[in-house]
Amino acid sequence: MKMLHKLLALAAVTTAAVCSHAGTYANITLDGIIDDWSGISASFTNTGGGPVNQIFLANNDTHLFILVTFHTQTDFLTVPGGFYLGIDNDSNAATGFNIYSQGVVGSEVGYAAETPFQQDSINFNTGAVSEGANMLSSPYGAATTAQEFSISRTGIIDTANSTPVFPNTSFNLVVYIDNGGELIIGPASYTFAAVPEPATWAFIGGIGALAICLIRRHRRR
Repeated sequence: MKMLHKLLALAAVTTAAVCSHAGTYANITLDGIIDDWSGISASFTNTGGGPVNQIFLANNDTHLFILVTFHTQTDFLTVPGGFYLGIDNDSNAATGFNIYSQGVVGSEVGYAAETPFQQDSINFNTGAVSEGANMLSSPYGAATTAQEFSISRTGIIDTANSTPVFPNTSFNLVVYIDNGGELIIGPASYTFAAVPEPATWAFIGGIGALAICLIRRHRRR
């Protein structure tokens, strides 16, 4: 039994090491069904007013996935005042657009519903042309309490200067609704998770299989 305990402890430590990467690697299907978000912790919980409850973030090697939950059935396309996302892609509140002058984030990339636009310290919208930066959503045009989004990690927010949406591996994200309340939900801080090493998962699986064998042998005694 001592050997079994050691193996289980080793598997737990190894798994914790794999899962301790900032961010969560997940292949989320944008279908309005949130089962594949199971086990992913909220990146931010809103304790203030407004319709937004929580923000969840995850990624794979090609996309950032966002889940915004609402307190009541909400269609993000028809929210009074408009539904906005702000991405502080250098995690520096002193650069980018200072939303509502609150100093929460300095947003370099904004989204009005699904439409992207570049921001800087002076301009809410610089007017730059983007490419591949649109945000996809599910459901679309329907009220829900769980709204999924995805953004390509290779999107360009300013084609003239080849400026990517995500120039860094870490960023801060906020949600805000421009209805006069000046309420910012966030920031949700995130670092892209790396693709899990196949060898690491194989090692954990091997330990688990050996532990199961030892349990079966022990039960036969």
